[in-house]
Amino acid sequence: MDQDREEAQLIRKAKNDPEAFGALYDRHYSRILRFIISRTGSVELAQDLTAETFFQALKHLWRFRLSGRPFSAWLYRIAIAQIARHYRDRARHAELSLEECPELISPLSGGTSPHASWSEVADDDAAYVRRLLGRLKPVEQNVLTLRYFEDLPLAQIAASLGLPENTVKSHLRRGLDRLRHLAAQETPPTRSAYDPSPTQSTRTRTPAAAGETSGSA
Repeated sequence: MDQDREEAQLIRKAKNDPEAFGALYDRHYSRILRFIISRTGSVELAQDLTAETFFQALKHLWRFRLSGRPFSAWLYRIAIAQIARHYRDRARHAELSLEECPELISPLSGGTSPHASWSEVADDDAAYVRRLLGRLKPVEQNVLTLRYFEDLPLAQIAASLGLPENTVKSHLRRGLDRLRHLAAQETPPTRSAYDPSPTQSTRTRTPAAAGETSGSA
């Protein structure tokens, strides 16, 4: 709660003094950059879009209302708009970069251990699953990225996307179901290249462990 009050004070100050916006930038830059990298698969592009996201946030900060919605949710909405604008003329979906999202291997990997991490997966496997995720609808990509890359609760995802929470649950369930369906239609790369020894643990929960397919929060 103290952190919320502190951020509210920073926002009020930044509305009157643009130079004070730097504190908000420092607080949220890493999470927005990470999110855009996850959605685009390109660090260089993500850096450009992150810069544009914060430029637009500063430009339109006067519109932000302190009404209980997290400031980060507003930033995610701006970031999603920048990503959509970038890809609008390319007639294709942004691809997710799965090297940072080991949690999604479980529902796709067939015989692979549900506790496997992407540190155990060969480059060919990452490209394979990344290709599948690139075939999802943009809203499904956004929901999966915010849930499993950013580990956001459903309520904050709903606020970030401007959707009802039940709709977010539906997109989450459909996205995971669609990934399984796509994986079943393709032959995955050989699993012989796996390193049997995990080198790092995952940051967030697996969909199976979290009960996402049943629509739980």
